[in-house]
Amino acid sequence: MRRARAQARLTQAAACAQGYIRLMDTRYEVRDAQYLAGLLADQETAPGVGLIDPQRIGVTGVSYGGGASMALAALRDRVMRLDGSYMPWRSPQGKPLRIAAAAPEIPWSDLAYSLVPNGRTLDYVTDAQYGQPVGVMKQSYVSGLFALGLANGQYAPPGSNPEADIVTWFALLNLGDPYDANPRVPEILEEVRKHHSSYTIDDSEPPAPLLISNGFTDDLFPIDEALRFYNRARTRHPDAWISLFFLDYGHARGQNKPAEVALLRARQREFFDYFLKGEGSEPRAGVDVVPQTCGASSAAPVAIHADSWAQLARGEVRFHDEAARTLASVGGDPTRAATFDPIAGKGACATVPADDDPTTVNYRLPTVAGDGYTLAGSPTVIADIESPVPGAQLAARLLDVAPNGSSTLVARALYRPDPSGRQVFQLHGNVWRFAPGHVPKLELLPRDAPYGRPSNAPFTITISKLELRLPVLERPDCRVILAPAAKLLPPGQTLARDFAALAASPDPCTPPASGGPAGGAGSPPSGGGGGPVGEQPGGPPGGQPPGQTADNPNPGENKRPPNPAPGGRPRAERTARAQAPACVAPRARVNGRSVGRFRLGATLGELVRAIGQPADQRGRLARWCVRGTRSLVTVAFDRRDRVRAVVTSAPGHRYGALAPGAKAPPVLLKRARSGPFGTRLARLSTRASIYAVLRRGRVVAIVVGDRGAIAPALSSRR
Repeated sequence: MRRARAQARLTQAAACAQGYIRLMDTRYEVRDAQYLAGLLADQETAPGVGLIDPQRIGVTGVSYGGGASMALAALRDRVMRLDGSYMPWRSPQGKPLRIAAAAPEIPWSDLAYSLVPNGRTLDYVTDAQYGQPVGVMKQSYVSGLFALGLANGQYAPPGSNPEADIVTWFALLNLGDPYDANPRVPEILEEVRKHHSSYTIDDSEPPAPLLISNGFTDDLFPIDEALRFYNRARTRHPDAWISLFFLDYGHARGQNKPAEVALLRARQREFFDYFLKGEGSEPRAGVDVVPQTCGASSAAPVAIHADSWAQLARGEVRFHDEAARTLASVGGDPTRAATFDPIAGKGACATVPADDDPTTVNYRLPTVAGDGYTLAGSPTVIADIESPVPGAQLAARLLDVAPNGSSTLVARALYRPDPSGRQVFQLHGNVWRFAPGHVPKLELLPRDAPYGRPSNAPFTITISKLELRLPVLERPDCRVILAPAAKLLPPGQTLARDFAALAASPDPCTPPASGGPAGGAGSPPSGGGGGPVGEQPGGPPGGQPPGQTADNPNPGENKRPPNPAPGGRPRAERTARAQAPACVAPRARVNGRSVGRFRLGATLGELVRAIGQPADQRGRLARWCVRGTRSLVTVAFDRRDRVRAVVTSAPGHRYGALAPGAKAPPVLLKRARSGPFGTRLARLSTRASIYAVLRRGRVVAIVVGDRGAIAPALSSRR
């Protein structure tokens, strides 16, 4: 009966005056929201006083509403005409309107990709276009969404509107591959990308300030949807204000834990208060993540912050397997696949037996030792792949194998391989801790049904020379955790701005070149950039002014609310002045607690206010130049972002008669002990932690502070 009623709805287009579902078409449903806002702007509560401020419009929405919010933010002050061109956004009475802030929740940026992914999106490229071939339909999700539309909405009668022929579109996708052999399928996906996706809206102007939230365990609109938009917008509009908030949240399989969602709600209130009302401090941009956890915990969730997505992972765990392995299209255990299905499965923390399915290809990493490590980003698979049959597919799962014999799904992907060659694809990103005694396992399958629609034709795929890269929060220890490797770029792709900025960073696991000071004071920082820090109440850690980051020190006009807080110069001017790199005096006294104005225990914010912005800052290291010299001062910070050690190589920075560059006196050489990277360390005081760094009989640097911080500080030159 219900199905009959739903089918009857398809014939009632005239009754609903063509008000059928168009999948959030920018020219129709998004335009409806813009028209409604215009009506509100024209409504007056008193003569000359509008019901809303047309220049201070905020927008938020969840899922379908999240997609609309993304589109409104991308349009900002424009309307898309029916022919795809743009015009200024005006109310019916001619008032100009503008989005001042948008907070999309679990949105898409490319609807075609999110429903039929081909695995070509990468979290480190500037422009993640859909490309070819046509991907794998998320069958359980697409079928469920289509059924919901039949039950609760109106679809255009089949064939009546080629731009909204959802019934025909669904039928064609359900037929299965090879999709590329039917020219109608690529045309459908191009229509959905062109008129139903924020990513394809003209980006010649920056988007409105954005706080985008997506879920690690959301198998419909995973974090890739936010990262695609974020990377391109930040590359093309470096001053654009965009913040990301990722957690275990969203559509199935998201857990949506109330305490974690409360963190997001607090961030959204802070965001809208500032950008719409001009109240409070400017929130920090960047990326905040709440790790996925399973099982009950009494600990309050904590968001981990990084200045950019590229800077979240400071290290990388890598695995190689040269052997050639073959997959057949009939492989894959349907019971395990059903357990992990987002619609009919058992949720984000479901487990399956840890033994390897013999019909799939499995790669087990070494058992995690020590303190473990934390996945922080998108696992990357690089391999030689031979896949001669059109329509073949490769599914991937990253599993956490526990000592008790169970395994939990951490990340997954669907990928349409090229016929042959070296290929790269990524699993959806997550933040997940691999505890000691656990084993990360990569499983490659020929299908992941019912989540992904199986291929029609039989096929075999050969995989060899596989490399798996796991980005992790922890810093390189040069044993298990290495520095992030250079990214593999497919033809025509370029690195996103934030990743390009880190690409030139030296590898801290490469021994320093001989000759010259080994990582002398303030040498270039290494590794994965300004690493994450725990969220702290009362503003961002490290003493940075709220909303300022090393990557985006002087945000553009889209950061500003319409009326900045009163007092003195405009805040943007004060920000620009505060962020100019500063050089310190060439002469300074060194004692057991300080080097000039660099004092142990001071915060980064105190140093910035007293001295000025460092010339470079990554992770827990910052460096300042020394005026008139090529010397530098490097400062190492502890987990509370307080000065732990200061290293100077400036000849005018003296401890008594001793200064860098001088020949070491014999008494100093006699008591020197082995130091890091081929240096020798001599303690200069029995009452304070102050050391001379010696190389080839000369003082190359003086260090004040914790000896344990000397090696990281010296490694910063490499």
